[in-house]
Amino acid sequence: HMKQVPISGDITITVPRKKGQPHREAILSIRYDSISLKPPIHRYKEKELKPVRVWAVWAHESSSPDGVESISWMLLTTVPVHSFEEALEKVQWYTCRWQIEIFFKILKSGCRIEEIQLETAERIKRCLVLYAIIAWRVLFLTMVSRNIPKMPCDVLLELEEWQALYCFTNQTKTLPSKVPTLMEATRMIAKLGGFLGRKHDGHPGPTVIWRGLQRLSDIASVWSLTRAP
Repeated sequence: HMKQVPISGDITITVPRKKGQPHREAILSIRYDSISLKPPIHRYKEKELKPVRVWAVWAHESSSPDGVESISWMLLTTVPVHSFEEALEKVQWYTCRWQIEIFFKILKSGCRIEEIQLETAERIKRCLVLYAIIAWRVLFLTMVSRNIPKMPCDVLLELEEWQALYCFTNQTKTLPSKVPTLMEATRMIAKLGGFLGRKHDGHPGPTVIWRGLQRLSDIASVWSLTRAP
């Protein structure tokens, strides 16, 4: 059915890199329509089961690079879709899943939240609140440094953090004439976490940034102590 629906417009998205595949730009054609989902055949005679009206949004990539599977998303929603803009909104919602997956990866692999075996629900709740803030900071730093790379890093880093980071990384006691950019600071943090920074490495990911922030915390503490009056 959806193949017969006319294309309402196109959207260009950035597909994150996967193992063995760099990140890339993909152009998706958008179709949308209202459809009715009928009950399963084996339960069709049950009177309480009625067809459900939903909106289908199909985002399809007509061509992709050689060796790369084309993107084809069939999204079903109970939120009405009456225009291309509303269909586009649903696709953008769906693309947020990549950042959500990264957020939980930081919680699981970075913060190792599953290894913290607490005995009560209240303690688990407090622990999750604390580590969610940490995971959010790592994710926010990762994403903002990519989208606004020339922003001064003191927007997200404390004074002693970026000063300690710069001097430790460059093995100098002399501070720079201007605050490093967010991308420069993020790469320095990532290198503390094991990021090599080679040309083909791309942007640093949240795992090395998380490790780097842990080291930076200790470095900044020592920096503050040594510069105390």
